[in-house]
Amino acid sequence: LRTATEQLLISDAIDRSVQSINFQTLAGETIFFDERHLYEVVDNGYLISSLRQHLLASGCILKDDRGEATYVVEPRAGAVGTDNYDLLFGMPATNVPQLTLLAALPPAIPEIPIAKRRDQRGIAKIAVFAYRRETGEPVWQSGISASESTANNIWILGAGPFKRGTIYEGTSFAGQHIAGSQRHADGSRSKQVVRIDQEAIFRKRMP
Repeated sequence: LRTATEQLLISDAIDRSVQSINFQTLAGETIFFDERHLYEVVDNGYLISSLRQHLLASGCILKDDRGEATYVVEPRAGAVGTDNYDLLFGMPATNVPQLTLLAALPPAIPEIPIAKRRDQRGIAKIAVFAYRRETGEPVWQSGISASESTANNIWILGAGPFKRGTIYEGTSFAGQHIAGSQRHADGSRSKQVVRIDQEAIFRKRMP
């Protein structure tokens, strides 16, 4: 089974990557979203829904019928996944050979860490392009949108984990936030009409 941390890393990386794509060129246009190239991607349901939501939040009009759309938007994902790195200062867990003279020893010596660190990261690399449905004429492409999310756990002399990373709000210890460590909003991302991670209410179109 996948851990909650792994799922958070991937979804956070997807959120960051999708948010950095600027769909303003297609605002107000009718769009057919061709999602077929995302079906084999990890957490494809979340990625597809995030892209559709971002299209809508950017002012695009989605059509389920390809024939009713002026433009076709086609996304692809170069990478969606996680990496793990472990660093240990101390003695790793060791299996003890069971010899007659050493029968009194335990079969294994547990890990004895002085300091230990586990770094995990999630990666999402996404690209999107659009073309006219009727003619196949290219209209727009997003370029490569690659983002990374992180989760860092540290243990010192048995105390921990101290958790920090983009999937956490500041630094926490044993499930509790440490005062003064709240994460500030990332102002480096491109500003859109509506961010996908914020609540929004859209005005209904007048008949």
